[in-house]
Amino acid sequence: MYSSMLFCIGYASTLSNDDRITYIKNGMTLTPLERLAKVYKDSGDDCFYKVIGPYDVFLHAISNEKTRKELNNIDYKARYNSPVFRD
Repeated sequence: MYSSMLFCIGYASTLSNDDRITYIKNGMTLTPLERLAKVYKDSGDDCFYKVIGPYDVFLHAISNEKTRKELNNIDYKARYNSPVFRD
C-alpha cells in the first residue's frame, strides 16, 4: 500500500504541476496493486511481472487452507522457527 503510493508520487513528480495533482488523485481511487500496475505502464516499464509474479505465488500459498491454519496457530515470538512462515 505504502510503496504503491510512493511509486505514484514519484512518477507524478515527472509531470507538470497541474498534472501531478490529477495523477495522484486518480491514483488514490485505485487499489494498491492497480496503482502500481498503472505507474509501471505509464512510465513505460514492462517489468511489472517481477512484482506480480511473486505476489501470485504468495496468494496461491496463502489460499491453501492448511497453510492458513498453520499460520494462525504460530506463536508470534516463534514465528521464524516455522518453515511455513519463512516461506
